Amino acid sequence: MARTRRDLDPHGQAAQVLQQLKGEPAGWRRERLLAVKLGLDGQLDLEGIAASLGRARSCIQGWLERFRRGGLEALLQPPRRGQGPA
Repeated sequence: MARTRRDLDPHGQAAQVLQQLKGEPAGWRRERLLAVKLGLDGQLDLEGIAASLGRARSCIQGWLERFRRGGLEALLQPPRRGQGPA
């Protein structure tokens, strides 16, 4: 039996995702917004979203979890880089 899907948008930011996606140039921010949009549409599962974006399922899962927990602000935090010289 499959687990029930948790609400992807507890912060009510679906409209903001669509609005920001319209004006976002190509890059990591647009890719994350598109993943959330596809998740909000509900037509694709994690594997489908990952395949359409050419990313690992775990990557998409992480992005959706960030959006669930902290909304757009958390989703659009810059990717972490390795600890290098300051």
